[in-house]
Amino acid sequence: MSATAATAEGGFSASKQDSLFSPRYLAITLGLASSVLLTAFEGLAVFTALPVAVAAVHGTAYLSLCFTAFTTASLVGMVVSGVRADRAGPALPFLGGTAVFGIGLLVAGTADAMAQLVAGRALQGFGAGLVMVSLYVIIGRGYPERLRASALAMMAALWVMPSVIGPLVAGILTEDVSWRWVFLGVALLVPLPVALTAGPLRGMRAGPAASGPDSRAAAGSGPWRRVQLAVIAAVGAGALQYAGQDFTVVGIVLALGGIALLVPSVPKLLPRGTLRVGRGLPAVIVMHGVIGAAFFGSENYITTMLETDRGLSPTIAGLTLVGETVSWAAAAQLASRGRLPFSRETMVRIGPLVTIASIVVTGSAVVLPAPAVIVAVGMVIGGLGMSLVFQTLNLLLLRYSPKESQGTNSSAMQICDSLAAVVLTGGTGAVFHALHHAGPTNHGMYILIFAILAAAAGATALIAPRVGAHGLATA
Repeated sequence: MSATAATAEGGFSASKQDSLFSPRYLAITLGLASSVLLTAFEGLAVFTALPVAVAAVHGTAYLSLCFTAFTTASLVGMVVSGVRADRAGPALPFLGGTAVFGIGLLVAGTADAMAQLVAGRALQGFGAGLVMVSLYVIIGRGYPERLRASALAMMAALWVMPSVIGPLVAGILTEDVSWRWVFLGVALLVPLPVALTAGPLRGMRAGPAASGPDSRAAAGSGPWRRVQLAVIAAVGAGALQYAGQDFTVVGIVLALGGIALLVPSVPKLLPRGTLRVGRGLPAVIVMHGVIGAAFFGSENYITTMLETDRGLSPTIAGLTLVGETVSWAAAAQLASRGRLPFSRETMVRIGPLVTIASIVVTGSAVVLPAPAVIVAVGMVIGGLGMSLVFQTLNLLLLRYSPKESQGTNSSAMQICDSLAAVVLTGGTGAVFHALHHAGPTNHGMYILIFAILAAAAGATALIAPRVGAHGLATA
């Protein structure tokens, strides 16, 4: 599709002079931007506020339920969003998901009991799942192909400010005002993306009904059967996630039960060939999930490592992650403008190698007598590598997805991301709890964890040749 011939969903004929902020795209662009900013700020700030919140409602022993509730509910939201977007367009998943997310913030922010706080987190997760999938569908249908890379780069750039000020603002609110305003303050801004996008989204209709065996993105027998399977998979993922934090007989039983639920349900939620890493879309989905789980999994242990081994404050430890967001956004902007000295095919091949280098550099801060700033350097490298991979894979997802399957395929990728994170985080979490309580040095424990994560990232280097990135232009 050429830039001059591309036509957006709203019926506008795109030209080479168009940008994300041209009048025909302005409302959608501002609506997506405000939605990403809100979810990014809340996602980063909640880690600061939740420990205080659960203590205030006398639920410290059940802190992990807040994260499990969010993850499991988001899995269901992803599938519902994909089904609805393919059948009737992305308007309801985006607008409804934003509203549910806001209600979840209100429920959590007014909680006086742990059950209400967990319920609020579940509503936030369900709403976030609806929104995350619909964002990809909106980009696929709301912009011509020439502008999609810029839209994805914009979304990456919008994480910079929340990553810098989110934890700081959340810390100030939690310590000097109330933890409740970390939730309620964001809830007050939820109407903004709804107001901006309600009109333009009405024009984004569903595509023609898919037909034929090759048009069905996943192996499920029907759209709402996928929702049932998503509920089963969500319960299994929740059990597995919780088991990774409970290294007891109960935890083992939960892990086995979670696996028993995931094995029959997950394959039916993913495109055919995903589990055998077939060429094209299946490889894109698997690579996106595994490399994301490996890199973000390393983040889970960085602040713990710096606080316990290096004695840094939580604020300083958190600031080591800021460089990652900046390098990620910068690389995405350069790639979207065709200013990198290599093709997208090269990006997706070298991205895993750069990510491995990041994990190794970051992990080396454990055993080497080096300043803690080495961790920040490692995260800057990681942000660069992950940006190269993710933007190309996201573009390929849209390239490989016909209009009638954009929602289903986007939800499949988000599901794979979540499940890969649950499995890898659960595995490394089991190592952490086993070695932490058994008494070996923290150095050995962290080395083993980072080695597992680096091996997972390394596996994606073998997948990279199967994604077919040569089909994308460099611009």
